[in-house]
Amino acid sequence: VVMGMHHNDIRRDLYLDQRDCERDWPRYPQDCQQRGGSRYFSGPSYEDGSRPETPQPDARSGSEVVKRGGFGRSGARYSAGG
Repeated sequence: VVMGMHHNDIRRDLYLDQRDCERDWPRYPQDCQQRGGSRYFSGPSYEDGSRPETPQPDARSGSEVVKRGGFGRSGARYSAGG
């Protein structure tokens, strides 16, 4: 039996302006991408409950789940482990 770590949902914050995203995630401005077919820009992925502190968290308009939690590696830039 192969067992993996259980991970929470993977989220990304949403921003109305790319500059707001880049100011909130200054170490990863390349991850601030416009969502396909949307007016929103999304930041780097993180595991639910593991969002790091950022300079301007109030600049975000919300967040979205990009992958449901489960077993195995999460693929999130910020993760609780595993």
